[in-house]
Amino acid sequence: MDTICTILTALVPARSPETCQLVRVLAEHGGEFEAADMAARLSGFRTRQHMGRVLHAEGLPQLTELAGWIRVLRWVLEWEQNGRALANLSLLRGRDPAVRYRLVRKLTGRPWSEVRLLGAGWVMLKRPMCGGS
Repeated sequence: MDTICTILTALVPARSPETCQLVRVLAEHGGEFEAADMAARLSGFRTRQHMGRVLHAEGLPQLTELAGWIRVLRWVLEWEQNGRALANLSLLRGRDPAVRYRLVRKLTGRPWSEVRLLGAGWVMLKRPMCGGS
């Protein structure tokens, strides 16, 4: 998680202290949360609605998309560093691999087999956080 936190802190153009904290919290949790309220509280926002307004005002995607990109980046880094397949990572965490494959395609427009070969650098360039598309 330290690698992801370092990368995201450098890449995400957070302006407010709360948004900086949100990026750190999302990175530390690998982009996975049970509820938006929890992410908002841990990041210092009053409510999840307040968090959404601040993200919008700062030109960042909403929490679900931001967290999704963080998960995709984490999965690609796991593949590059440890050769761990997305299906195996999913099953180890009790998640449905098909849901994760669909998320990768939804966010990147490409299947996992291509995204993992394109690598973490490509994912970082494609992220919507700094106008990438």
